[in-house]
Amino acid sequence: MTNENKIFGITTPLYYVNARWHLGHAYSTFVCDTLTRFHKVNGYETFFVTGSDEHGVKVKEAAEAKGVTPIQWADEIVEHGKSLWERCGIEYDYFVRTTQREPEDHYADVQRLFKRIYDHGDIYLGEYEGLYCKGCEQYYTEKELEDGKCPIHETEPVVFKEPCLFFKLSKWAPVLLEMLQENPYRIRPESRHNEIVSKLKSGVDDLAVSRTRLDWGIPLDNVEKGHVCYVWFDALLGYATANGLGEWLDEVEKYEADNSYALRPTHFAKFWPNTTHIIAKDILWFHTVIFPAMLLAAELWPGDHKKLVSAGSYAHGYLLERGRKMSKSLGNILDPDPYLELLGSDALRFYLLREVSFGDDGSINHEAIAERTNADLANDLGNLLHRTLSMLDKDCDGKVPVEGPHNEEFVKTAKAVHDDAVQAIADFAPHKALESIWDLVRLANRNIEETKPWELRKEGKTNEVEAFLYDQVQALHNLAILLYPFIPKLTQKIWEQLGLPGNVKDQPYSAGATWGTIEPLTQTKKGDPIVPRIDIAEFLDSVDKLQHAKTAERAAPAKSKYAPIKEQIEYDDFAKCDFRIATIIEAEPVRKADKLLKLQIDLGLEKRQIVAGIAQHYKPEDLIGKQIVVVANLKPVTLRGEESRGMLLASGDSPVLLAPIKDVTPGDTVR
Repeated sequence: MTNENKIFGITTPLYYVNARWHLGHAYSTFVCDTLTRFHKVNGYETFFVTGSDEHGVKVKEAAEAKGVTPIQWADEIVEHGKSLWERCGIEYDYFVRTTQREPEDHYADVQRLFKRIYDHGDIYLGEYEGLYCKGCEQYYTEKELEDGKCPIHETEPVVFKEPCLFFKLSKWAPVLLEMLQENPYRIRPESRHNEIVSKLKSGVDDLAVSRTRLDWGIPLDNVEKGHVCYVWFDALLGYATANGLGEWLDEVEKYEADNSYALRPTHFAKFWPNTTHIIAKDILWFHTVIFPAMLLAAELWPGDHKKLVSAGSYAHGYLLERGRKMSKSLGNILDPDPYLELLGSDALRFYLLREVSFGDDGSINHEAIAERTNADLANDLGNLLHRTLSMLDKDCDGKVPVEGPHNEEFVKTAKAVHDDAVQAIADFAPHKALESIWDLVRLANRNIEETKPWELRKEGKTNEVEAFLYDQVQALHNLAILLYPFIPKLTQKIWEQLGLPGNVKDQPYSAGATWGTIEPLTQTKKGDPIVPRIDIAEFLDSVDKLQHAKTAERAAPAKSKYAPIKEQIEYDDFAKCDFRIATIIEAEPVRKADKLLKLQIDLGLEKRQIVAGIAQHYKPEDLIGKQIVVVANLKPVTLRGEESRGMLLASGDSPVLLAPIKDVTPGDTVR
């Protein structure tokens, strides 16, 4: 497997929220979930991170097109994305958002690390002019364009010129090259490693890591006022934030203030060196050059720049729809929901893991998905279970017989496919693991045809029939364990129909390599076929209709939990409002009004009474002495017989009073 400490961390890309996530995103996430489950049943401590990248030009433009704010748009995409991962059966450990402030403060982590690199002298102020692709949110040189267009989005870049903070990427390129020569496995597959090595050898320019023409991002006022963090610098650090970067920076700063301080072994120190990033090949440069260079420059382990850089990246290919990469910008995406609705998550997961050679491009074909589901899951695996349990019902009242002489080919094959699967996962090749495991599936099916138990039964060879049935049940037991990381829901169904105790996910993976472990007289529980056969013509018709419906749904206006922004007003209208700081000096309920409190406030110039609908959220005694913001020049109104001269400001359905962060003089104007 991957390391002697038996610690395994993995991340999906932080998916961009300019549009809903598609089948390509599901593919990356299925792979990470499978690898995590695989390592977990092999005795590893695991930590699986996924999340969302929420800043930048495209997010702001997508939100404006829907008539909502960027955070409203991001909230909707993230809510849908989390629901999608639940339907896909994804069991991640941490979902990080690049807009989040808690439980981990991503904003603070980015600002602290940026300032740390700046203080080390590796970020400087300059000016940049270049060809900028808004789709990629990066600058291109003329030679990187194809026919004058972005090679990814097929659009012409625009010329931008702006002051920027620059990161000395050129300084760290030789160090990265040295690290890749020491450990080529930092970038896989080999073709991607060679690609990056070639680019590093050809020379690397410094990188513009701030923007001044964008306000939707993390401000860098602690370094240079008016600058916002470059979206890729921000997003890449999300992986580290999720792993506890902030806590680790606390440790490092304590040590740097006092070299006698003993660094605590935090989550970050434990998992980060053992974390691999699963990415698509179009974001290879960011993850394999820019990101590790940032971490090197930050010197996260005092005295050793290289010690706390993650384990590296594995870049997979694209899922191709009509020969083109699926892209939200190109508008040719496929939604996972129709497949989930018609097939279930495991069938979709199995197709993507089995059909697509990890690292290469793979085509999406509705008919191929249906055919693979019928051939492998319904026929080979599902029918194997159903036939075996039917024979067991007929010959042994559904109980596992005592074991007899074993089929030695079964014993050898189980050990071989287990070992092959372990090696394939170490090589990040889930497709090869499944190919190997299917040798045992095919052997178990062939064993039925070659042994012909129905003929043995006619001949009265009861012992031979029982020995055959024991081996068949044992094979299914082993297959449930070996296949669990790849099809977790279906293997649990196999486990339950075999009448086995507990849960398949709790079995050690090594149990898939052993033989003769099934307890005789175990009562099996034959049920319906675990994967019904698909009517392909009906499936093709249904999936097309559902895909069209999902396309229309994506084009519909956003459904926001927030109220829409009201019609614009002139500044002169706004200036008429007189906002003042007031101190609450008395508070009591309004008679016969469950929601109203009567407040006496000190406005500096005078004392007055206001009535507010906050009784269900604040106790009168808790408000005494608190400072609030009020609209002081609002015309008086009478509420339940009490005069209210002004209105306090609060936010949300469960109102939170707006207040200054420190005490100020009552009557001060709010500007």
